Amino acid sequence: MTKHFDLMQKSAGSSNPGPLFLCAFCVHNILLSFPKGTEQDQVYFPTKQLTHFDSSFMVTPMVMEREIKLSITIGDLPTLLAALPEPTAVKELCNEYFDTPGRLLGKRREMLRLRTRRGKESSVLCFKGPSQRVGALFQASENEWTLSHLESQEFKSSPLSQVSILEEFIDADVLTNLQSIGAMEVRRVCVPFSGGLLLEIDHVRYPDGFEDAEIELEVSPQQIDIAHKILNKVVADAGITTFEQSETKYARFLKHGGGA
Repeated sequence: MTKHFDLMQKSAGSSNPGPLFLCAFCVHNILLSFPKGTEQDQVYFPTKQLTHFDSSFMVTPMVMEREIKLSITIGDLPTLLAALPEPTAVKELCNEYFDTPGRLLGKRREMLRLRTRRGKESSVLCFKGPSQRVGALFQASENEWTLSHLESQEFKSSPLSQVSILEEFIDADVLTNLQSIGAMEVRRVCVPFSGGLLLEIDHVRYPDGFEDAEIELEVSPQQIDIAHKILNKVVADAGITTFEQSETKYARFLKHGGGA
């Protein structure tokens, strides 16, 4: 049976909302008409919750990541997945984090992560600047680099092996003292939407045994409103309860055994 998204819209020039019934295929096609925008916004954001985004903090230009994050219970994962189209990928990920013994990156609200996917030879090294949140929308500057299996192993034993790419973003006194502070596992189910949107449902397992789950949807500025509507309808049709995520995965990692 085709799943329908019952969205409400206002007719042009009218104050009376009228129902608009859209199947999942139609919603995907509608997203094609929304510009993807640029992800090369040269803005740096500190970690804090705001009522609006503050662009007054400027440092080294990096790619801007924007994600809508909703927290769900572990028990609701099967119900949500059953209400969605078939996923195109299920990824078993290991997120390993790096900092100094004195947690200098953490004090600056910065993050360095090596992400490895089971069954893949390469890994992705990621440096993120401080993030900020407005509601369920998180923004953070980030840079990513793909490392071969050999490069990943070298980085784990000696993070200075990647000094040539990291020195632009991380001070020398930090680079020379980097070490692994632990890892966590993520099972990620990916459901793509047209227009470049990818719904990711994550089941996260932390070092202390704690588990949680969240829905993520990376967006451009032009996609934020329609993405919120689609997420709300998907959640309503699945009959589950969600909450605005208040912390990043890394912050939760630190609370649940990471860096101990």
